[in-house]
Amino acid sequence: MAIIAIGLALVLLFLLAPRLRLQTAAGEARAQTAPVRITQQIDGHADGSVPAGVDTPDRTAAGLSLHPGPQHSGVNPDGTLSSGTLLIGDSLTAGLVLSMRSHGTLGKARYIGIPTYSLSRFRSSPYYIDEDTAAIGLRAVCSPEFSGLSIAEAVRRAGESVEAIYFMLGTNQSAEVTVERYSEVLRYLCDCCPDATVYAETIPYSRRGLSDYERVNAVIYEAVMELRHEGSDRIFVLDICSAIGKDHNLADGLHIDDEGLVAWRDAIVERALNIY
Repeated sequence: MAIIAIGLALVLLFLLAPRLRLQTAAGEARAQTAPVRITQQIDGHADGSVPAGVDTPDRTAAGLSLHPGPQHSGVNPDGTLSSGTLLIGDSLTAGLVLSMRSHGTLGKARYIGIPTYSLSRFRSSPYYIDEDTAAIGLRAVCSPEFSGLSIAEAVRRAGESVEAIYFMLGTNQSAEVTVERYSEVLRYLCDCCPDATVYAETIPYSRRGLSDYERVNAVIYEAVMELRHEGSDRIFVLDICSAIGKDHNLADGLHIDDEGLVAWRDAIVERALNIY
C-alpha cells in the first residue's frame, strides 16, 4: 500500500508541476509590472543620516535609488548657477532667489517665484508675474524677460535655452496635489524645454502642519516614477525636504530662514546626496 501511495503522489506531482510553474511566472511578471504605490515612510537624509527626523517617502518602494547626478545641473564650477538654469516655484522659491542673490550665488540663473502659487494654477492661472507684485506681504520675483507672463508662458519662452529646471510647487493648496496633476506639469516642462534636466524638488517641512508635506512628497516620487516608466530619462527628484530638515521655519511655521535657504542652495550645488 505504501508503494501505491508513493506512486500516486508522484503522478499528481507530475501533472501539477506545469501549472505551478505558470503560476510562479505570472506572479513574477505581476511583481515586475504592477504600479508601485508609495506608502511606507522612512526617516533621514538621502545619505543615511538623520538631520532632523524628517519623514520622507521610501525611495526603494517607489523604485527610485540614489543617483550619482545627471549631466546637466546648471551649476558653474564656482558654485553659482548658469544662465541655463531655471528656478520655478512659489514664495519658497522667491525666498531662495533673494537669499542666493544676497550671498552672491545666484549667478545668471533665471527664475520665477510667485507667492500663493499652486500646482493647480500652473497653466491656466490669470496671476501674472511682476517684480513689484506683492501677496500676503511676500514679494514675487522673476527675471526681467518673464515680466508680464504667466509661469507656463515663461517656461515656453525659455524653451531650448534651458539646461536645468529646479521646480517646486505643492505647498499651497497641498490637498489638490495629485500624481496626475503633478505628472502633467512635469510633461509640460519637458515638452517646452526639450534639452533640460528637470529636478522635481520635494517641499519643505511645515512646523504647524500648514502643508501636507509628507503626502505631497510621496506624490512627487510617484509622479517621477510614472514618467520614468514612460521612458523619460531626464527627470529626477531632488530631496530638499531632507536637506533643510525641521529646524529652519520662520515664525509663520511655513517659510524658511536664511540658514535653511543656504542648505537648499547647497543641495542644488552638491546634488549627489539628494538626487533620486
